[in-house]
Amino acid sequence: MSLIDLIRLLVKNWLLLTVVPVILAATIFYLTRKEVKIYSSDTTVYTGIASGYTLQGNTEADFFATSNAFDNLLNLINSRQTREEVAVRLLASHLMLKEHNPDLLSWSSYVKLHEIISDSLAKTLVADTKEKTVANIYKLLRRDAQNAVYLLINGEKPNYSIAALSKMTAMRLNSSDLVKITYESEDAAMCKNSLEILTEVFIRKKRELKEGQTESVIRYFEGEVAKAQMRLNGAEQKFLAFNKDNNIINYYEQTKYISAEKEELYDKYNGLEMDYAGAFSAMGLIEDKLKKRGGVKLNAQEIMSYRSQLSRLSTELARMELYSKDTNDQKAQAQMEDLRRQADQVSQQIKTSVEDLFKNTHTIQGLPSKDLLDDWVKNAIATEETKSRLAVMDKRKEEFQRVYEQMAPLGATLKRIEREIEIAEKEYLSLLHGLNLARLMQQSNELASNLKVMDAPYYPLKSKGSKRMILVIAGAFGGFVVLAAFLIAMEMTDKNLKKLSLAAQRIGLPMFGIYPLLMRGSTWNKFLQRVEDLLTQQILLKKGQANPKPVYSIALVSTQSGEGKTTIAQSLAGKLNQMKQQVVVALPGNHQENASEPAETECFYDIFSNLSTAQDWKELTGGKATEGFVLIEIPALLETTYPVALLKEVDLILLVTRSNRNWRTADKLMLNQLRQLTSTPVELLLNGVDPENTEEWIGEVPKTRSKLRRWTKRVIKMEFKKKMGFSTLKKGKKNVS
Repeated sequence: MSLIDLIRLLVKNWLLLTVVPVILAATIFYLTRKEVKIYSSDTTVYTGIASGYTLQGNTEADFFATSNAFDNLLNLINSRQTREEVAVRLLASHLMLKEHNPDLLSWSSYVKLHEIISDSLAKTLVADTKEKTVANIYKLLRRDAQNAVYLLINGEKPNYSIAALSKMTAMRLNSSDLVKITYESEDAAMCKNSLEILTEVFIRKKRELKEGQTESVIRYFEGEVAKAQMRLNGAEQKFLAFNKDNNIINYYEQTKYISAEKEELYDKYNGLEMDYAGAFSAMGLIEDKLKKRGGVKLNAQEIMSYRSQLSRLSTELARMELYSKDTNDQKAQAQMEDLRRQADQVSQQIKTSVEDLFKNTHTIQGLPSKDLLDDWVKNAIATEETKSRLAVMDKRKEEFQRVYEQMAPLGATLKRIEREIEIAEKEYLSLLHGLNLARLMQQSNELASNLKVMDAPYYPLKSKGSKRMILVIAGAFGGFVVLAAFLIAMEMTDKNLKKLSLAAQRIGLPMFGIYPLLMRGSTWNKFLQRVEDLLTQQILLKKGQANPKPVYSIALVSTQSGEGKTTIAQSLAGKLNQMKQQVVVALPGNHQENASEPAETECFYDIFSNLSTAQDWKELTGGKATEGFVLIEIPALLETTYPVALLKEVDLILLVTRSNRNWRTADKLMLNQLRQLTSTPVELLLNGVDPENTEEWIGEVPKTRSKLRRWTKRVIKMEFKKKMGFSTLKKGKKNVS
């Protein structure tokens, strides 16, 4: 379907396309005469999600985290539980009213509320405080699903139902921290009041959710910290008891000190051993010399007694020097000084005793004997002192060995206890750090949960614009579109022949011409004359192209009756007569009854006797035609027996069919049979064609058109530059071509 065909279809059905939308618009206008006024209010809340400051500082914004936080907040606002609580609190505030308050609800809403909630039920619900009233309403709401409160909140009635509160819409303003909540209601006061309650409810719920998230974490960490502290205290008590049981102050310092003392003791012991060996060897050498000289008895009883006494004093002095490291101990220092003084006295006594024993004053080598005795006394004293010190150090070495044997196993046990303390301490500090972080997060969440209302809900003074006219216009437009679509669908699915080209394509015959619908008016007469002229031109052209014959015979056939063969035959005969052509029209005999005055060119034949036996057209015309044209109407091929011999003798067969019908299988079979029986050319003549569908055959339909219509048609056909004919040339100019 072309654009021109679409426009023609709409113009053809303009009355239907006008009446139906008008009726729809009027119906909608009538049905919306009692339209309820809608009031709208809104509030804006600052969230601080994207750019707010927390205890962790103003961290870098995370798009996905921010988006998730806003989604959670919006879902919390739109949740059923939030709306249910808003409805319950709104109902509680209105039930507690002693009288009507226009700031909370309108008079009509007040009356409707008391119609739904009876006075007796209201008395059981209303308490001293609003929270108690809310608790009573919740109790009744949860009791069963048949009470008035449950039906009111979960029903479809306005203002108090969850369905009515679903008109609350929350949205984030661009990429800001602001959330805008809008609500539409039939009651202006309740619109404002509902938004105020919603703001309180969802801010509280958000704070409870945030605090609840960290509260469980804090309780967990507090329990674990207490357990870790008990384990740490146990390990420390175990460490303290171990040190007390083993007399340990600082194990590592003690072992370090013992090792240093041991090294120092062994160094001194080695030195004393060398001193003792040297003194003992020197003393023996001197004794040998003295024996050679005179056999002096240096081991006399008096000398041996002094040596034993010196040995005892030296031993005691060595012990005190070894064990007394504190130089500030005055008592120990005095005792050691006294021991040194006594040892010096004993040494002097030994020297005196030795001198008395020797009378000889010179040695064999010429040295004085006194010098040898002095050397012997020195070496004897040194030997006794060194021997005493070595004895003390031997005891000290035994003590060090016992200390080592005691301290060595204590180190491993102490290390294990210290590891237990270290692990317990690390665990305790880690859990304590987690607890501090959880508490910090809790405080941060509390700060972040403090949403602030930037724009409080306002009382709407004017209702929203009525959508009545929009509905009326939409109804009219929708009716027009639906009806136009229906007409277009009907046109596109219509299988009627309509146009000559479409009919020729479906039937499979060459196009001979069309005959239009019969109408009245001067314009139609001109149009019909143009069509008849074209048809007669076709007939004359066919006769000229055929073998020269005095008479050119044409048979008008159709598969069904009522296709308009008679009308077309009479019309063509009249037109040919006007052109001074001789024409004879042979019609079936049953048409004679309907003819008032048969024309001279018409003759009638008997369908049952003449038609079935006729061998050529002469038998049907009675020899009237000697030259010119013979038009023979054959009855419907599907309804009567057609003359096969006659159809073989005619020069042209015109298949006449109506444009407002479909070409069926029976028609197709009959046409195929006809074409198989005769070699005479068969062409298509489409009858009853709408003048709008004849342009493809006769060109532009001759009728009066406005300038707008002509211009529109040229635009659709892309004919922007229409050429002028030669008849429009100015006078005085000659056609030189």
